[in-house]
Amino acid sequence: MHYSYGLSVINSHLRAGASVVLTDRSLMDAEYWKLILHHKVTNLAGVPYTYEMLLKLRIDRLNMPAVTTMTQAGGKLAHEKIRLVAETCAKKGIRFFTMYGQTEATARISYLPCEYATTKAGSIGIAIPGGELWIEDELGHRITQPGVTGQLAYRGPNVALGYATSQHDLSAGDVNHGVLKTGDLATFDEDGFFYIAGRINRFVKIYGIRVSLDAVEKMLADQGLQTSAMGDDDHLQIYLVGSHDASLENLRTQIAGTLSVNKVAIVVRRVKALPRLSNGKIDYQALARE
Repeated sequence: MHYSYGLSVINSHLRAGASVVLTDRSLMDAEYWKLILHHKVTNLAGVPYTYEMLLKLRIDRLNMPAVTTMTQAGGKLAHEKIRLVAETCAKKGIRFFTMYGQTEATARISYLPCEYATTKAGSIGIAIPGGELWIEDELGHRITQPGVTGQLAYRGPNVALGYATSQHDLSAGDVNHGVLKTGDLATFDEDGFFYIAGRINRFVKIYGIRVSLDAVEKMLADQGLQTSAMGDDDHLQIYLVGSHDASLENLRTQIAGTLSVNKVAIVVRRVKALPRLSNGKIDYQALARE
């Protein structure tokens, strides 16, 4: 409940007059699914880690006949996993929506209509009703050409007034004026659907070459590898989950070749699992201590 996305799920359901089923049970617990059946739950919401667990449980075999809608937000789920979930939901007659948001905009900014869940897997979709999305270049000018990367900006009534670091800030008024510069890099396609390319501050410069940590993670995810990338201006650190046949040395060589950097700057380590925060996102601080 303390997480913005989770709280928005609760509030939106209560506002619509729905009931909310509360439990401390894990998705991996059989009792959890008995509750789903008993209370005839219709909506399930989760973060990427939730859906990773559902895929391990074979979502296609799960018994949840009353569920009509499933939503995912709170981070990025790999495109192939989105397709797998969407295809399974379609077979079960369940609407599957992926969404994008930030706490500063009361959790939700955009959604991907369920009919595009497979054809535009990986897109954050279009702005929620009453909101507007666009992309700006480094000078703050709007980008009107599809496929060009810039900072994603949003306007809507759900944007926070600003940040308060002391009691005096509470009387500052509406500092944001309804506009949020998200800090995310994005593009849009010819149909007006938006795609996140990474975080502005998730970049490092290795030997003068600008490297996107998010792009590195996506490149490896496309190969079926679960990784996390961190780094500074001297080294790129890759944390690889599980025991894979691929040699760490070969992986270093591949990454170095793709990024055009010397492989001495790349470190690859195996880990049993990626540490998670309570909202399901990767705990990079904890990972750095491993």
